[in-house]
Amino acid sequence: MVRKDLIKKYFSRFSKTYCREAYIQKKTAKDLIDFGRELIYGIGVDLGSGTGYIADFLKDKNISIINIDLSRDMLKAVEFGINIQGDIENLPFKDNSFNFVISSFSLHWTDLNKSFKEISRILSKNGNFLLAIPVKDSLKFINFLLNENKFNFLSEDIVIDTLKGNSLTVRDYKIVEYYQSFKNGYHFLKHLHQTGVSINTSDKSFKEKKYIVNKFKSWENNCFINYRLIFLKGSKA
Repeated sequence: MVRKDLIKKYFSRFSKTYCREAYIQKKTAKDLIDFGRELIYGIGVDLGSGTGYIADFLKDKNISIINIDLSRDMLKAVEFGINIQGDIENLPFKDNSFNFVISSFSLHWTDLNKSFKEISRILSKNGNFLLAIPVKDSLKFINFLLNENKFNFLSEDIVIDTLKGNSLTVRDYKIVEYYQSFKNGYHFLKHLHQTGVSINTSDKSFKEKKYIVNKFKSWENNCFINYRLIFLKGSKA
């Protein structure tokens, strides 16, 4: 699992380019809301809010939302709701505090069992959750280019079983896949950096980092980024 200090560093460093470059992440946030709009009411929290795509899509609704993220720099771009810097695995909220929890493109950076336990804890009785989580077979081109599985995405079955193990009931789910193409490996790598996605899941040596950069720069053909996500909606059991 990626260390939390590295996650914070990556996303803080590129917080100013994230809003411009994170096309797939923004579309996913909108599609997730459309998938479970009926579950969103009252007071909610966006876990791993980043620059506030979800809050922005909900600003005209009659709700109150708290945005929580590890990166204070990402939160500076959020314009709607209350912003709190914090850890999803150890949320600074009382039990049974929220009508809904929403999270898009964030929980894969965490220990899902710990995160789902916290979601269950902070949801009110019959409170709802709405989640979009990248799963196995995401970022396939990177694994192909480097001839190594650089990201340990879980399968959708494991995600669902982990939810159920934390007293959360899944009402519905679906698998959605998004693609974005680039004219060469250099532009692909630049996009990854500008959206906070680091291929170095731990501190790497300079030699290892140089090898990865050179592999991307040497790919002169079209390439693509893909994310395979599971959209889930449900409630506290």
